[in-house]
Formats: sequence, structure tokens, C-alpha cells
Amino acid sequence: MQFPLNNTNPEFGYCPVLETSAKVIMEDKSGSPFLIEHSVGKGTVYFCTFPIEMLALSSHDEQWKYTLSRIYRSIYQTVYSNPLFSIEGDGLEMGVWKNYDGNFYKVIIINHSWDETPGILYIRNKTFKIDYCSSECELIGTNRCGISLGRKGVCIFDIQYIGK
Repeated sequence: MQFPLNNTNPEFGYCPVLETSAKVIMEDKSGSPFLIEHSVGKGTVYFCTFPIEMLALSSHDEQWKYTLSRIYRSIYQTVYSNPLFSIEGDGLEMGVWKNYDGNFYKVIIINHSWDETPGILYIRNKTFKIDYCSSECELIGTNRCGISLGRKGVCIFDIQYIGK
């Protein structure tokens, strides 16, 4: 993907990293750091040397949505290497809420795209059961559910922990 940089405007310019002790997750085509990860205290900071969100806002190129989704997904998969629930689908965002006793989850999936978007909700293991889905969904095996969300659509799942 070509980045429409404007180095005369700091909001749209590249921030070179000349030297770092951080872990380089992604590099640009010239081998310079693109996305880095650094531990700070009990947390982790991710830094992108390109202002990808500002560039995406000013662009009408739909490819940005997919590029940003892949970058955020790679960070999510690094932080949560074995999540209970995950979503696959370009432009889809997922939030998970657990009730106080830990036996019930609400999973909300949002389609940020202006187009209908297919996706798959992955459930880590077979100890969960989908009690409710606000959209039409198709169970694929015992731990996947296929959905298709209209433009800017939302899907809500109620998922119950059923034990070992």
C-alpha cells in the first residue's frame, strides 16, 4: 500500500525511528520500523511510525479500512494469543462483556464498512453455547458461527458457559 505522506504537515508526516530497543513488529519496504512494541511498567505501548489513522481519514481509498483492520488484528492477536472469542472479517469490530459470575457473555460485532460484510465468530472451545443471535447466523461445526452484516450493521450474541 502506498502512503500519501505530507511531511510539511506533522499530522500527515512520517516519524523516523533511528534507533530503538523496542521490538519491531513490522517494517516498511526500506526495512525501517513501521510498527513497534515496547513494555512500559505493567503495560505495552504500540507505536506506528506512519500516521495511518490520519491518512485513512483524509483518503477515499477503501483499502485503508482493510489495512487498518489487519494492523489492529495483528496487535490483538499478539496481546490475546488465545482469546475466548475472536472475529474474522474486514472492517468488523468485536466487543466482549462478561457478567459478574463469569457464566454469560455478550458479544457485540459492528460492521464499520459501507458494504455488507461476511464474518466468522470463533469460540475457543466447546464449553460455550450460543443462546441468542440478533442476526441470521450459520453454525459451522461446534465452535464457529458465520454472519453477514449489512452496512454499518450490528450483531449481538448471548453466549453461555456450559462447563467442562
